Formats: sequence, structure tokens, C-alpha cells
Amino acid sequence: MKNCATVIKIFFDCHTFDVGPQGTTTFLAGLINSLPGVIESDYPGIAVEIYCAADKKDNIDKYVSVSFSYLRISRSFLMRNLYSIPLAANSVAADFVVSQYVRPIWVPSNSIAIIHDLLFIDFPENFSMSYRYLRTVLFWLSAKFSSHVFTVSDYCKQRISGLYAIPLGDLSVIPNCVGDSGPRFSCNSGLKKNNTRLKIIYVSRFEKRKRQEWCIRALDLLLEAGYDVELTFVGSGNDDYAMGLKNVIKNSTGNRINHFENISTSKLNELYSSSDLLVFPSLGEGFGIPVIEAAAHALPCVVSNGSALTELRPYFSGYSFDPYSFDDFLIGIKKVIDNLDQYKMDATSLVSSVKSKFSWENTARKFISTLLDLRG
Repeated sequence: MKNCATVIKIFFDCHTFDVGPQGTTTFLAGLINSLPGVIESDYPGIAVEIYCAADKKDNIDKYVSVSFSYLRISRSFLMRNLYSIPLAANSVAADFVVSQYVRPIWVPSNSIAIIHDLLFIDFPENFSMSYRYLRTVLFWLSAKFSSHVFTVSDYCKQRISGLYAIPLGDLSVIPNCVGDSGPRFSCNSGLKKNNTRLKIIYVSRFEKRKRQEWCIRALDLLLEAGYDVELTFVGSGNDDYAMGLKNVIKNSTGNRINHFENISTSKLNELYSSSDLLVFPSLGEGFGIPVIEAAAHALPCVVSNGSALTELRPYFSGYSFDPYSFDDFLIGIKKVIDNLDQYKMDATSLVSSVKSKFSWENTARKFISTLLDLRG
């Protein structure tokens, strides 16, 4: 430990690393990995001690590349939030306890809630009644009783403020990002070669709201129209929708649909780099990480125009479609394919602005600045 005036102890609930790849995993890894460097450069009189809590340390090691102290917590939702986190945070005298979505029932210090979205309220038909009722209560508790609430988009900030009567000044936006502290990207700026199959990719969990079936339907229509295309899904899920989708993929013919799940960041980057177009027909998102990941690869995108996805429109080349119109989705895909070289050149010109806007260092800088203000 360096000689310094102040030591800040930050405890992170990292149970998302036990679950595996998803948006909250990407977010937490990018934030944690960026913090030490930002603090060293911006706050030379401060040192940070990072505590990462999960069921298994190996799961944290897959994502966190900076120095941290490991604390074990239960996998059980109830045990974790009622007992494991409060006990573990108290044992190290943490200054801040950081949780995503759900705040523990009690913490010994400042509690920080990161509420990524309220999609179960915005799109209730896509979530079970029990899921909605439980999270309505738990998210309200997190929003009302945490020392500070972060979220990932202006859309979510407005929704949280309005629904939970939280002053906008008590909410901060720290977006998901790309960059050196998160996934590393190589720019795919090459033009399409003649007589090569065009590759479409969709990266997202298999959920009804994500509408992967739109992609399969679009693929069939494109093939019927004479387009030489293939579709790659990257995502996992195990509910009825996901299992039905996997069965459709398994029984598809012609080697036109690929599926990957639980893959490494390097493999994901490889798939982005070998693709020509990202499609993102999700009905609604709190942010939309794959869109900026694709944009950082100079991939054109066809993206649903609604919720927080509207905020990403200046940062990708492509087409925004009516989220309730499959026909508009298909029109967008055809328009981009038919003018792919131009869209790829436009996408290449946006890469630097994407990486500048969505920088993990900027997100970490705003995060630690807010924590220091709370500490006084």
C-alpha cells in the first residue's frame, strides 16, 4: 500500500460473475478494472482497496484484471442480501457497498445501487407476475434507501426518477462502455468482397423481449429473395422461449444459423470482426451494449428505435426501425445490405467517437467522483 492521506474501501457484490456473461457482468468488469488507474491519475492522495464478493473466486478472476481482495458470499438471493453481504462488508469495514439492482437489506456504510433498467415495468407482458411484483418492491427499496443511485442511460434516469419520486440530482448516469479496460476491439472496416456470404450477428440473451425469432423469419425471407446470408446468435437462456429457439436452431437446414453461448470476450470479438452487420430487434433496453460493441468494430447496425436504444443512434451507421414493425425491420436489413460498402465506410468514421463517448475511464471517473462527494 502506498503512503497516502486516504484509503477508500469499496465492496462490490460480484455475484453476477457466478452467473456468467450478461450485461451486468460486462458493466461491473469494466467499472472495476478502470477504477485503480483513474484514481492513481486523478487522485494521487487517495488509494482504493477493492473487495469483490462472489461464491467462487475463479469466477471473478475470469473478468477482473486488477488487484482485489476476495470475499465469499452465498449464491442464494435471500441469504446473500440478508446475511452474506452485510456480514462480509462489515468484516472489512467497507466505506461503500455497491450492488446492482437490489440493495442488501442492511449495510454497515454507504450503499450504492446501480439500477440498469425498469423494463419489467415498461414491458410487463414480457415478465411473469411474480417477477414484476418482487422487483417492484426490491427496486423501490434500492432506489429510496441507497446513499446514491446510478443508472446507465438518460432514459432509465428519467424512468427511475418519475416512478420512485427520486430527485434527478440524486441519480447519476454512468453508461456501459467499450475500451481498454473492458472488451478490446479491432476495427472491421473492410469492404464486402464479391461472391462472399454476408454474415449477420445478433448478440443478446434469449428472452421473449429480445425477439430472436424476428431474425430467423428475416433470414428465411432474405434467402427466398436471393440474398446469400447467414445468421449468428450469441446468447444463452433456459426458459421455454429460449429452449424453443434453440430447438429451431438445432433443426435448421442449410448451415445458415450458428449459435454460441457462454463464450470468452476474445471469441466474441472474433465473431464481431468476422461479421458484416449487427441486427438488434429488442423491444426495449436499458442501454444496449452490443450496439456500441458492434459500432466499435465498425459494423453497420439495424436497431430498434425505442427506449434507451434511441440514445445510441448518433453512434452507429445503419437503420433505426419501428420497434413494433417487422416489415420495417426487414426493410432496414435490405437497405443496409444493398448499400453495405457505404454503411461500412460511415461506420468506420464513427469508431473514434464511439470509443471517446463510451470510455470505461470516463465512467469510472464519474463513479469515484460521486463516491468521494458522498464521503465528504
